[in-house]
Amino acid sequence: LADERAGKVGEHPVAVLLCCRIIYVYKLPWCEKQTPVQTVAFPYKTRVKKKACSKTNLFAAPPQKLTHKGASPMGKSHLQHLRITLASVLLTFITSQPAFAEVIYPAKLSVTDLKGGAFSSPTTVVKGEGDTEILDFTSLKASDGKFASGMYKAGPQTFDITEPYGVDEFMFFLEGSVTLTSADGSAVTVDAGEAVTIPKEWTGRWQTEGYRKIWVIYSADGSGL
Repeated sequence: LADERAGKVGEHPVAVLLCCRIIYVYKLPWCEKQTPVQTVAFPYKTRVKKKACSKTNLFAAPPQKLTHKGASPMGKSHLQHLRITLASVLLTFITSQPAFAEVIYPAKLSVTDLKGGAFSSPTTVVKGEGDTEILDFTSLKASDGKFASGMYKAGPQTFDITEPYGVDEFMFFLEGSVTLTSADGSAVTVDAGEAVTIPKEWTGRWQTEGYRKIWVIYSADGSGL
């Protein structure tokens, strides 16, 4: 347990440095060498032996405040500085705890989203107008920038992909269909309720009368997301 705590302290160098500052700047009284104090024993109490005085004065004199050699009381500004430093250490420690870390949530697509509600998000990318309008919504993008998912909607399209597709993409069609004709002339049609995965090396023809799909893309270099 001690090793584990020591490791956690090492993760907070700012707090460690501030603690060292307190130890160095503020020489606390108990750190000083103490001066021996002579005492006189009485039947019921022990009192500090004071300067030579009469027995009456010894009992009548108020108790003397004990201080250590070399110690001096802190001024108001000195004490205020100490409070600010201690507050900085506490704030640094608290804000570095897991409870204050960024909260990560799952990216859900509800039934409403799947019916097209997701495209009402202000983050949706809109291209074209009318029949050529394309809606592209990203529900999640991985922190390393290599993986993403979302929804896509497009109208009638026919185009040839002469260069490699570039990304590995999984698609589940919610509406419409697409016909994919590979370089050798073989064709496959994917209808609503069906899925297809296109490898990044694929080339061919993409033909559709319009569709809405869920897409999931992996890109090793982060392009195409």
